[in-house]
Amino acid sequence: DYDSHLTQAIKEVNLMNRPDLAMQHIEKAKELANGDETWKYSKFYLEIKLNEEQDALNTLTDIIENSFDHEIERVHQVIAYNHNCLEKESDHIQTHFIIGVFLFKKLSNPVSAYEQLEKFIALSERNNRYDLLAQKARSYLKEINPILKLK
Repeated sequence: DYDSHLTQAIKEVNLMNRPDLAMQHIEKAKELANGDETWKYSKFYLEIKLNEEQDALNTLTDIIENSFDHEIERVHQVIAYNHNCLEKESDHIQTHFIIGVFLFKKLSNPVSAYEQLEKFIALSERNNRYDLLAQKARSYLKEINPILKLK
């Protein structure tokens, strides 16, 4: 069923480090979703993990432009999960991007979002693996600046 595919995807990534197999579970979950779009958050995470940045940004646009019942609860879970990833492995710098985007676009918390996105940009400068995400993070900072009355 839907939830078991989402759970299995998390296990594939966290316990077995097999994001490609996790993505297969997300694709199955998508077919069973019935209006729940939680699977998109997992897909977004996995696309980043699999170095599919453009696909990840397309998925992110879809997430931002749409919503579903109980989404805010899911966003809090996604943020908690990503904080947990950072605590376990500080080199998961992409989690700063993920947390920052959802704090800004889904939870309307530009102050905390700014901190996370700024941290991501600083850390990603040492690693060009995340060039597209860093570009997007900079565009979000430009959106946040007038809200916070910054430059």
